[in-house]
Amino acid sequence: ALRAVASDREEIAVVSAPFCMGTTWSTQEQVEAAMMWIVTQREEVAEAQKLDDARISSELDDVAMEQSRKQSMERDLKNADLVDLLGSVKEDDSIEIRSTYFPSSVLLRDRLVNTVFRAIASGTSLGKEQVVRLLSLEKKGRKWYGTVLPFSYFKYVLCPRLGSWADELQKNKTPSTTLCQKLSCESDELERAMYNLSEQEEGGVGSVPKVFLAAQRDASEKGKPTSAANKKSYNDNEVRLLPPRVGRSQSSAASASGNISIEVVDLI
Repeated sequence: ALRAVASDREEIAVVSAPFCMGTTWSTQEQVEAAMMWIVTQREEVAEAQKLDDARISSELDDVAMEQSRKQSMERDLKNADLVDLLGSVKEDDSIEIRSTYFPSSVLLRDRLVNTVFRAIASGTSLGKEQVVRLLSLEKKGRKWYGTVLPFSYFKYVLCPRLGSWADELQKNKTPSTTLCQKLSCESDELERAMYNLSEQEEGGVGSVPKVFLAAQRDASEKGKPTSAANKKSYNDNEVRLLPPRVGRSQSSAASASGNISIEVVDLI
C-alpha cells in the first residue's frame, strides 16, 4: 500500500513540481494516505462483490423461473387430453378445433397425420411423449428459423410420410407401438438436422438445416407454395418478424434471380 501511495505521490509531485518546489511528504502523511488507499480499495472490492452477487442471484432466479415454466408445461402436456393436444381436423383438412399447445403446427393441419398422432398418443404414455416430442421440434423450428423456411419440410416431406401410416392403421397391419418407434426415429433425424452443424449449411442468415433448404428448393422448383396461405394461422406468439433489411430494388432483383427468400426472426 505504501508503494502504491508513493507511486501516486510521485506522479502528483511531477505535475505539481513547478508550483510547489521543495514540498515533501512526511512519514505520517504517507502512512495516513496508505491507510486511506487501503480503505478505498476494500470499499471498491466490497461494492464490486455486491454487484456480482446481485447479478448472479438474478441469473439464478431467471434460470429457476425458466425451469419451473418448463416443468409446468411438461406436466400440462403430460396430462392434456387429445383434443387440447392435437385439436381436430375436418375432411377437407380445415381446422375444426385448434390445438391448445401447438396452434401453429403444420403437421396437425393434415387430417391423416392428425389421425396417426391420435392413434399413437392414445396407445401408451410413451406414444404421447413421442408425439409431443416431434410437435415440440416443429415449434422450435419455427421459433429458430421463422415460419417460411421450415414450412416445405413439414408440409411436403413429413406430412406425406407420416400420413402414409394411416393405411397401416386402418388395415391393422402395424400396432401403435411400432408406429411409436418409427415416430421416434423421425424425431431423431429432425434433431440431428437442427442441432448438428454437419447437417447444416449457409442459408443467407447463418447456418440452417440442409433438409429445410432442400425441401424449400424442391417445392419452389415444382411451383408449390413455400409458405402458408394464411400466415396468421401459423404464427406463434414467441416469433417476431424483423422488418426487411433490403431495399425494394434489391428485393425485386432477388425475386427475378429465383433466389429463395428466408424469413428472419428475432427470438424473444
